[in-house]
Amino acid sequence: MTMNTSLSRRAWLGRSGRLAAAVGGGWLGRLGLLGSALAAGRGSQPGYRALVCVYLAGGNDSFNLLVPRDSQAAGSRYDTYRLSRGGVFDSSSNPLGLALGYGQLLDVGIPLGQTSAFGLHPQTADYAVSRNGQNYLYPGLRQLFGDGKLAFVANVGPLVEPISRTDFNAGAPRPPQLYSHNDQELLWNLGIGDNLAVTGWGGRLLDRIDAGGHPSLPPCISVAGNSRFQIGASVFPYQMSASLGAAQLLSFDAATTLFGEQRRVALQALLDQGSTHLLQDEYRGTLLRSRELEQLIRTALSSPPGQLFTPYDYAGPTAPDPGMSFYPDGNLRLFGEDYPNRLLDQLRMVARMIRVSRDASAGINQTRQIYYVRLGGFDTHGDQMTQQPLLLAQLSQALGWFWQALAEMGAQDEVVAFTMSEFGRTLSSNGDGSDHAWGGVQAVLGG
Repeated sequence: MTMNTSLSRRAWLGRSGRLAAAVGGGWLGRLGLLGSALAAGRGSQPGYRALVCVYLAGGNDSFNLLVPRDSQAAGSRYDTYRLSRGGVFDSSSNPLGLALGYGQLLDVGIPLGQTSAFGLHPQTADYAVSRNGQNYLYPGLRQLFGDGKLAFVANVGPLVEPISRTDFNAGAPRPPQLYSHNDQELLWNLGIGDNLAVTGWGGRLLDRIDAGGHPSLPPCISVAGNSRFQIGASVFPYQMSASLGAAQLLSFDAATTLFGEQRRVALQALLDQGSTHLLQDEYRGTLLRSRELEQLIRTALSSPPGQLFTPYDYAGPTAPDPGMSFYPDGNLRLFGEDYPNRLLDQLRMVARMIRVSRDASAGINQTRQIYYVRLGGFDTHGDQMTQQPLLLAQLSQALGWFWQALAEMGAQDEVVAFTMSEFGRTLSSNGDGSDHAWGGVQAVLGG
């Protein structure tokens, strides 16, 4: 197959949307189409490409993220939405049930190719950052969408084969264990309609275009623990910390403890000895490579390319160490409270890694990467109307910051971030918020 080396973001989105309905081998079975997007630039046109998976754990109720907003007239799309979500489970706090009020929705007009207007959740608005007595406004999902930088893909979920309501009721094949958190998250990671695969679709994608050609850092990097999504036949994820960066052996260097340097020297002497025992030698080699990679990443992140400042970050003589400044300007403030933005923590580290990976002087030498970050808490049930706004505010702020960071380094055309979540949720209430369902709305940013 001939690789397409000029695949645009909109073409990638269109092909990905068709992939979601692919039959037979799985809902993301045609990895060659995605492979062409990441592979674009190899050989004749060198350059950098990355995908960033933003996993929304718990099953995001995305039908309150993107909402019809044509009119309040009877029979309108919004009226259908309001009636569908109108089961009241707390008459004092949300008399509309699960529905958002028409006036709450942020108008985004009529998107290209659509015949009806839509609105976004109010927590996707631009947000203010206060610094030196002044407020600065930064983009949320609404502005990113309005600027054509972010798109939504509706009704996405795992499939075994195309299916209608009639087919479903007749017992047509469907993904196993529908509505189960663990099983559906696994299927999203695998990219196929059953849970028998060993590898994830991100790993298989890099198997196709990388073929083990990563001289230093693995092309899959997780800032949120282990994920099957990034495991391939020849590719395995490298796990990093959002705060510390590279995985470290604590107390093994002079900067941490009194005898840290002595411990480091002793450990290095053991690693240099080798062993005739197969398993011992493999363990020694793995630990040795880990230590070398730790040093490589720590050096890269402490170099000028690794010091990522954006308009969000503190600047000036009182600025903290950029490696230890994880929030744009303090915490996320919502409902009169301050909250840490856990997702922004992770995306900040991703942005720093992208920057050093694009810079040849940093020594990373990796131009095709897939990152994984994660924000939990979306299994909101009866807490939906109080918890989902906080979660969507974190998502909106973090992606807005990430977009600004990509702009600073000139990488907005080279990186695509996208959301995944194990399932959408029921339109109606089960008496305790929305319940587990199937397809949902996902977002794609950049490229």
